Amino acid sequence: RVLSNPLEDTPSARYGQSMVAYGLGLYVWGGTHGTNYPTDMHRFDLCSKQWDYVVTSGDLPCGRYRHQAMVMDDLMYIVGGSGINRYGDVFTFHFGANIWRKLLCSGTDLSDGRYAHSAVLRDGHMYLYGGNDGIRHDDLQQLALDVRVWSRVIVHGSCPPGRDFHAAVLRRGSMVIFGGSNGMQRHNDVFEFHMTPKIPPCTLQPDFEALLDEAQVDQTAQLACDVFLVGDGGESAHGVYCHSHMLLVRCPRLHQLLQESRQEDVQQQGAGLVDATSPRQPGASHGEDQASE
Repeated sequence: RVLSNPLEDTPSARYGQSMVAYGLGLYVWGGTHGTNYPTDMHRFDLCSKQWDYVVTSGDLPCGRYRHQAMVMDDLMYIVGGSGINRYGDVFTFHFGANIWRKLLCSGTDLSDGRYAHSAVLRDGHMYLYGGNDGIRHDDLQQLALDVRVWSRVIVHGSCPPGRDFHAAVLRRGSMVIFGGSNGMQRHNDVFEFHMTPKIPPCTLQPDFEALLDEAQVDQTAQLACDVFLVGDGGESAHGVYCHSHMLLVRCPRLHQLLQESRQEDVQQQGAGLVDATSPRQPGASHGEDQASE
């Protein structure tokens, strides 16, 4: 359905612009009329369904289209694009103050500009893939926003062939791209770049469960167990094989009872050993020797 009246021509008809969502508004910036590149910004109020012209100040970017715009916290980031020239610069726009600011970046050389690329934000970094500066790139660039340094990301696996005019989204810990063109062929493939190593799920718990289950029926597996639990004072041959270290982690109270029981057994065995092997008193032994003489 139509949310605004296109006859009002606010903002002016254009293409190649960017649009981001912030709060209850949609912010549109840049684009082209076909012959020029406007720098005005407009906000579409999602509640009133009305357009507002946004008065801005600061380091206004040159007019451009085919750039990328992203939002993190209270800032919109603009990167790249083309117009009268190709651009590889980065700007921020603060929604609360309506102020533009140019970020002076170093590192990987983007002085030739980049347009029709894709970009996402994650954990204090901007990731830029592909695009065009006269050739179609297949590189993944990373901008550390705190120090404003570009660097090329070393990737592994099957890298997408160079392209422009593709789309990218951030999904969980991955940058997913779709489509684009290499100048000769249009693509409909999907690639996923994992920004953090994929760690396989931990199988420790099911492994231990399988080990315990096997120990109940297999004598070889029982050799790995140092505890046999029975519930009737030890009179029954039916019980559960397990290990004291697992009891310590899973059931500290039962482990404590086990340790106390072991200590009592050691003390009792020690006392019995003393009674059975205790030597005669020295005085009694001496008297007996005298009596025998």
